[in-house]
Amino acid sequence: MSGLVRRAAAAPVVAAVLSVMAVAPTGQASAGTVAAQWNMNEKAGATVMADSSGNNNNGTLHHVTAGVAGAPGLGTAYQFGGSAKKSYVEAPDSPSLNPGTHPISISLWLKTTKVASSGDYDLVRKGDYPGQEYKVELDGAKEVGPDEIACTFHGSHASSNATGGPRLSDGKWHHVICAESSTAITLTIDGVLVKKTTVDVGSISVTTPVEIGAHPSFDYYSGDLQDVSIAIG
Repeated sequence: MSGLVRRAAAAPVVAAVLSVMAVAPTGQASAGTVAAQWNMNEKAGATVMADSSGNNNNGTLHHVTAGVAGAPGLGTAYQFGGSAKKSYVEAPDSPSLNPGTHPISISLWLKTTKVASSGDYDLVRKGDYPGQEYKVELDGAKEVGPDEIACTFHGSHASSNATGGPRLSDGKWHHVICAESSTAITLTIDGVLVKKTTVDVGSISVTTPVEIGAHPSFDYYSGDLQDVSIAIG
């Protein structure tokens, strides 16, 4: 993750956006800003996704396999079985997960060999259009940017996104950060800033649960996830 730190230091224009999350060597958010840190290191058979941030934003596993091999140095991960298993994880709503006017950053590690044949894969979602929301998706085969990450934030002023980057269904682990501030939305993949959208979406007020790996009624993710975190303010 040192590549992300170097880039932020060398590019002041995006420093304000990326400063919402100080990146530790593992890619986790710094303890000072983290609202939820789900390491996903639980053993096989686990039913609870523990939040290590201290905010008690624990989640519940639905048809998700815990204890699979994770990214090097990060322990184990979760495996999501796509539409066949209808697997997802849900964490209840909490004031600590509601950004309001504060900047927000979502970080995750993913590994997959699949591309959604229709729709897309919801990786992290809180809220739903036409209501306010924030979400990270992996675009499907029929999307404008198939197999690319889409960071979307819908606030009181506007709904906008940052989409792009390399195609990710290569069976390798990738680190994704979606960040939103009062000036821009940025998408960073594997330490490289791949897209910046200059926009102010306004305040984001979201009182629904956090869904990981699905909508949850559709857009079921097929692949592995690890170290999902949300940093606010």
